[in-house]
Amino acid sequence: MATNDRSHASQTQPSTPVAAQSYTPPKRFYVALPQLALDYADYNDQVKVTSKLRKWHMCLKTSLARHELCRYLVDDVPPPNNDKSSKEYKDWRNDCFDVIELILASVQGMVLDMSNVGWYPESDNPRHIYSKVFEAFGLEGPEDL
Repeated sequence: MATNDRSHASQTQPSTPVAAQSYTPPKRFYVALPQLALDYADYNDQVKVTSKLRKWHMCLKTSLARHELCRYLVDDVPPPNNDKSSKEYKDWRNDCFDVIELILASVQGMVLDMSNVGWYPESDNPRHIYSKVFEAFGLEGPEDL
């Protein structure tokens, strides 16, 4: 009489402990943002500055909204816990870095301008970086658009 070797093998193999499983961040695709640069020829033309920032801001929010990440622009979102090995913490950290990378990829030509208004590259707070983009243009935030 033949036995079902498959079911027997699956019953005897130990399962991988949850803590030993690797973390795989979600794959996300973002809307390409227009490159934003502080063009000093346009700096005193508030209409051009506002127009450029408004376009950039709308593209940023559209891209982040698809993944429910706009909250990182509005508030300083604290980590869900202090356990750096937890899935919740890793998800939060991945969210923060996704938002930061999206912003920084679109403002590469402005890093000196942003550092002049208090941006520091080590910041892992997306809200901080987001606010420095506006401050580099002499605005307090998106409410000034």
